[in-house]
Amino acid sequence: MRNSNSTFLYLYSFVLLFPLFLNAQLWTDPVVVSNDDGYNMHTNMCIDNNGVIHIVWSHRITGKFWKIMYSKSLDNGETWTEDLDISQNDTLWLSQPNIAFDSENNLYITYDYDTYSPSKMLVYLQIFNGIEWSEPILISDGMSGSDYNKLIVDNENKLIVGWYRDSKFYYRFYNNTVFSDVYCPYCDSTDIFLPVESALTSDKIVKWIGASSSFNYIGSRLQYYEHDLNNNSWTAPQMLDSNKLHVGVDISLDDSNNPKIVYRIETSVWPNPFSDATYYKNYDGQQWSDAELIVDDPKNQQIAIDQFNRPHITDREKTVTGQQLVHYSKNNNEWIGYIIDSSGNMVNDAKLLFYNNCMYLTYFKSEVPGDLDSDVLFTKYDVVTNIPEAPSPITNFKIYPNPISESATFEFIIEKKCNVQAMIFSISGQLVTKLITKNLGKGKHKLTWNVSDNSGKSIESGIYLCRLYAGRYVITKSFEIIK
Repeated sequence: MRNSNSTFLYLYSFVLLFPLFLNAQLWTDPVVVSNDDGYNMHTNMCIDNNGVIHIVWSHRITGKFWKIMYSKSLDNGETWTEDLDISQNDTLWLSQPNIAFDSENNLYITYDYDTYSPSKMLVYLQIFNGIEWSEPILISDGMSGSDYNKLIVDNENKLIVGWYRDSKFYYRFYNNTVFSDVYCPYCDSTDIFLPVESALTSDKIVKWIGASSSFNYIGSRLQYYEHDLNNNSWTAPQMLDSNKLHVGVDISLDDSNNPKIVYRIETSVWPNPFSDATYYKNYDGQQWSDAELIVDDPKNQQIAIDQFNRPHITDREKTVTGQQLVHYSKNNNEWIGYIIDSSGNMVNDAKLLFYNNCMYLTYFKSEVPGDLDSDVLFTKYDVVTNIPEAPSPITNFKIYPNPISESATFEFIIEKKCNVQAMIFSISGQLVTKLITKNLGKGKHKLTWNVSDNSGKSIESGIYLCRLYAGRYVITKSFEIIK
């Protein structure tokens, strides 16, 4: 048992440090990585064994001419080197760069070549040995029409480079300048199986999340695959969700090499307003969990696992004026969002990584939709090891009844005094009405709504969203109106 003096010192130290812990939970102000004016996209990132952060992206010169650019940071993302054109290309469109490193910190970048001409596309590799970049190395030799390259480096410094061609997945190994044969794990199937994102275990098992479809129906379904690099064998695909899948899947591993995944499922189809949702699943070593709905109407999902085996998820969501980039983590079994960036117009290609007790994120954005000028940005988030996550100011958010016919109640608890906004959106992202914008004190609060818009017009039947903001924190819940 502590004596009274040590107890006092402990409590006094905690009071002094607690604000620092709370500040450490926030994402840093985004730093601009790219130097060149123009449109930048397809960002990707890795962090090598020395903690050097490497980012690659596609940079538009003209509509048919794009280069692969590279920058690195030696000071944990505070400053970045000048953009370096590594692609040795003066005429064609190069896209979709992936980057990885080996045990000696050699860098590997793969990319799609001649994107403007789909039937001519190929996959290339370039290597940086710490001194110079190699000449481009053709990976998909003799297989024109190859795209959406994938890149993995195993613990023996062997590369696995994959790509799609004619709705099939192919890959080959590359080690010490030697190529293996080209393999196609599911070419004998009448279904289409496309591994999309991967995570490598310490015993050389690649765990993939991806999509499948059949010639008998339209749309893709969420699939899980395992590739044993020890004997180059693949498991039969395992369907994890029978709902229609959209682009936006990612996978990460906990410290037992069990996968946790995030994915994007269609929740309404034509002719209804198009919508989809972010879902989360995890495998505990025995079975997959039920799908957990995190938020409706997102895109560009990413996941990373911290040192406590907790999942962190980012996605891109609509706002009144554009889009926002949101980070989700669990608090009291509820997914709470923190708005990383709400300025400008968020676009695709965020990349989320965990390294050395921090989350690292790179993404790109333009200020207005359709603008041909965008920046590559970087931000990070310190996952505090001394205490669990800083508490969210919002808890116990409920909507009832649900479905709604004539009126609804929105109930929630505010843990500390703050400015609160509650807004209703259609499933397509249009603002229906603002329920409240007000400073609220700590405690339980209820808002009632008569199912009408700002002009008093009754709302039609359908699925809607309520976004509840407290400062930069946000919870989104869906509800249905039935008239």
